[in-house]
Amino acid sequence: MGLERRTTNPRPPPERITDVARPVAETFAPRIEVVPSPPTDAPPALVAILLHGGTPRSHATAARWRLTYLRVRWLGGALGRLVTAGDVALWRLRYRYRGWNPPALPAVGDAHWAVRESARRHPGAPVVLIGHSMGARAALRAAGMPQVTAVCALAPWLPDGEPVAGLRGRRVLVAHGDRDRMTDPRGSRLYARRAAARGVDIRYMSVTGDGHAMLRRPGVWHRLVADFVETERAITGLRRPAPRAEPPAPLRRQVTRPGSAGYATCASVETISAMRSIASRTSVYPLYSGANPSRIRSGVR
Repeated sequence: MGLERRTTNPRPPPERITDVARPVAETFAPRIEVVPSPPTDAPPALVAILLHGGTPRSHATAARWRLTYLRVRWLGGALGRLVTAGDVALWRLRYRYRGWNPPALPAVGDAHWAVRESARRHPGAPVVLIGHSMGARAALRAAGMPQVTAVCALAPWLPDGEPVAGLRGRRVLVAHGDRDRMTDPRGSRLYARRAAARGVDIRYMSVTGDGHAMLRRPGVWHRLVADFVETERAITGLRRPAPRAEPPAPLRRQVTRPGSAGYATCASVETISAMRSIASRTSVYPLYSGANPSRIRSGVR
């Protein structure tokens, strides 16, 4: 009887398998989710867009219950608390499909759409792309859009030969856990070196003791990304015409960025202290700059 029940009511195959076999159809649309942050009347001076991970091939939708999405959602919530600049808008992008799916690369197309949507909603506001795993790969591919000024790639999926075109003129941070078994930290280091050789302003950081999901030391990752966003916000302020009035307190310290002649960034004393605290818990590789190749040390593998 049990056998008869299984025969008359066969169990359908897993959704993941049927979705992979299904041809691509533009029936889904990418979504932007605004991360809650302290209310402000000022228009956003910077838009930070979070891109979650995925899988090499799948036409399944990027559901909210998937771990790749949940990890970036956790990161977004932490940034909403850690980023003190009230004029930074935090967005979370959900792709049409969770797969990379070459040659169409829908995740890259969705990232392009999100950047254009930022330009439509907040004209003139620069964009920072923050991606994890496959999302980091998509963010680096979309870095060439004119609105993008910086990219933060966390545990990126970077196969051999991944192009570095479009990164010049952007500030790039690549961070990888040294215990990652899903994506290759060595590939990230080689990517950073290739980009530096082509004149890209790029830094590589190795987070000791953590893996692909960034769960062992989440506070280090969250603070790292928050400082990256706040530093880019400070740089954005320098790019705009200086106001007539004197800037208000707190006093800010000027830090010259290597490899960029006459270029400076401003970071608060509190931010500098936080970055030093993070550096004491991470293995920090030097800032690569194609304008100054001597900064690429032999210790970088």
